[in-house]
Amino acid sequence: MGIRKAFNWQGVPALIQFQQLQRCELSLGYGKFLKGQRAFNYYFPVKPKSYAQTYDVQIYYKEQSSPITYIKSPSLIDLAKNRFGKDTTIPHLYQQGEGKVCLYHQNEWHSKMFLHESIVPWTYLYLYYFEHWLMTGEWDGGSAPGCLHENIPPVDLED
Repeated sequence: MGIRKAFNWQGVPALIQFQQLQRCELSLGYGKFLKGQRAFNYYFPVKPKSYAQTYDVQIYYKEQSSPITYIKSPSLIDLAKNRFGKDTTIPHLYQQGEGKVCLYHQNEWHSKMFLHESIVPWTYLYLYYFEHWLMTGEWDGGSAPGCLHENIPPVDLED
């Protein structure tokens, strides 16, 4: 059982937007924020391994809601079509055309969790497994990268 499953989140106050922004800015030190009223977009580059290309990622977060993660470029659809052909379905991608990725199961993420400790590393994991899938045709990432608690390969956050 993973740490997130074992911890009782009841009674823990939800994190407000300011706390999420502050932690992302202090911990990550890169990326760009576009702030709105009670919501923000966080744009940042991801290079899941040294041999991989760099992906432009957007996280949309609205207070008390689940974050939505998009791979903005390059197009995952185009990469998959170039590798496997036009009728390819990309694992763990909502609505195959828009680049919205599935990083966790419903109710696995809570507004009491910090984005930089959950969604950002899960995005690296998703892209790590996506790159592996492009090379091998096999998805080894399990049901959703955020659900993996054992045997997770190292993620190069500095690359």
